[in-house]
Amino acid sequence: MSPHCVWLVIVGGYEETKWKDVGGGKKVPMAKYITDTNRLIMIIELVYSEAGEWIVQSVLDGNDLTSKNYQEKYQLYSKTRTWWMDQLIEYPTEREMKLQRYIQSLHEDLQVAHESKVSLQEALVEANKQV
Repeated sequence: MSPHCVWLVIVGGYEETKWKDVGGGKKVPMAKYITDTNRLIMIIELVYSEAGEWIVQSVLDGNDLTSKNYQEKYQLYSKTRTWWMDQLIEYPTEREMKLQRYIQSLHEDLQVAHESKVSLQEALVEANKQV
């Protein structure tokens, strides 16, 4: 599982829409909601390919979520995800380094602004004492 992978989690929904005649030639949609707990939650794994398109890797429903295979697959993904995050931390890209420097400069600017505010407040307090 790479950073180019996402899981789409779907909870609930409805299967089909039937049209109910309410008279006068009018029909209203009547949805049949999903109540089967095995189908209430689905996880769809999407991977962004080098060709620039999303590919469905796997689809898991409620039955799969409680299975041993799913638990093993999730643990494998979790370990792989941790590995990718470690790589990003150890070997940041140039863009990430620029962002980090920008964030640091914003922190420094904020600190200077805070110190100026404190010194201005102190000066006002001193001026009020002298009056």
